[in-house]
Amino acid sequence: MRILLDTNIVLRNAVITDPQHPQVHDALERLVQGGWELCIGVQNMVEFWVVATRPTNVNGLGLSPSQAEQEIAAIRMAYTLLRDPADAMERWLDLCVRYTVSGRPAHDARLVALMLAHGITHLFTLNPTDFSRYTEITGLTPDDV
Repeated sequence: MRILLDTNIVLRNAVITDPQHPQVHDALERLVQGGWELCIGVQNMVEFWVVATRPTNVNGLGLSPSQAEQEIAAIRMAYTLLRDPADAMERWLDLCVRYTVSGRPAHDARLVALMLAHGITHLFTLNPTDFSRYTEITGLTPDDV
């Protein structure tokens, strides 16, 4: 079975000094041992880049672009990268209209659109309430796995 990783999971697993790293890393190991295929999307990589290259004084990692590129290369080796389908915009827009999505949650709707396009029903996240409106998917936290 496949599961999409939310960007907060990818970030916590990549930053070993993050207080949530051990819990996230252990949960990812349990998922793999349970037969789950860990997936990410292009959007996850964009969001990771934004945080990775943002200065530390504004809640970023403070990495240079070349350091961020190295981190992304490692992430791409660790997880299955799902490409956006040709109808990604239409799928995203449909979810935004159907679930009356406004503002920043539109980023989450894009991840859900990717999941649905690839037949994925489970999302591994630290913020399951951000995705609770989407009845087509199930959000799992480290405590759930």
